[in-house]
Amino acid sequence: YVDHRLNSRSDVLWDEANNKLYIATHLKQENPSNQNTNPANWAYMQEYHYNAGSGTWVPDDNTLGDSDDVITNYIVESLVIDLDSQNRMWATYIARENVGDASEYFVAISSSHVGDPSSWNAPVLWDSLPGGIGQVASDDISGLVAFEDAGGPKVGVLWSNQRLNEFYFSWRNDADPVTTWTIDAEFESLKASLDPISADDHMNFAVTPDGDVLAIVKTSANLNQANEDTLVGIFARDNADGSWSWHPVSPSDSFDTRPVVLFNESSNTVSVSYTHL
Repeated sequence: YVDHRLNSRSDVLWDEANNKLYIATHLKQENPSNQNTNPANWAYMQEYHYNAGSGTWVPDDNTLGDSDDVITNYIVESLVIDLDSQNRMWATYIARENVGDASEYFVAISSSHVGDPSSWNAPVLWDSLPGGIGQVASDDISGLVAFEDAGGPKVGVLWSNQRLNEFYFSWRNDADPVTTWTIDAEFESLKASLDPISADDHMNFAVTPDGDVLAIVKTSANLNQANEDTLVGIFARDNADGSWSWHPVSPSDSFDTRPVVLFNESSNTVSVSYTHL
């Protein structure tokens, strides 16, 4: 087994250049908790490589519970990973912190050391973004995508904010300091040009060979919060100029959920799958 813990969840990344399979596992908790002192409850990174001779996946030195493989000691609902061009691993999730007498929830980012995707820095909370957009609801999630556009290789974070009823996207250049992130003005411009698109905690990414980013999301249109027409749609970012466009997939009365987007390089087509309730 990769993770013997009950209710564990994982995100998996294949690094073909280094023949590495990275598996990040964590305990799923619908309402994220504060930092936890019990290592049995933490999120960990594991590495495997493929042995073609034996046809098996072989674990590297690290095993579940190694102290130097801790991604975060927050207990979270969802945690995803991606690798940037400098061989630095990133993870994002929603974390809970006590603020005064209240529990608040924030987008959180963890990053590894360059060249060592299993050695992690302390997590950073986005608790002071302009307008409080990094402060979210307990049921929100964040997603992560590595891509390259005309300005060079980047990492981006998309997150739902049901407290403000919005989606947001932020990115950084791989060569910048790990704390340097930019709220995507083009994404904000697109949202301003459209009818309201309410947030829900469902998202998935695909990246084309040209570096276009496809982010499929589920809105809260089924709750009739904003009289929206679209329940599932795709935010698409053009790699040439960084502009975004919105592409409806299913209408508000469709009951579609948990969407996934794939890009087929051989046919140059986009495929979408989802659950229908």
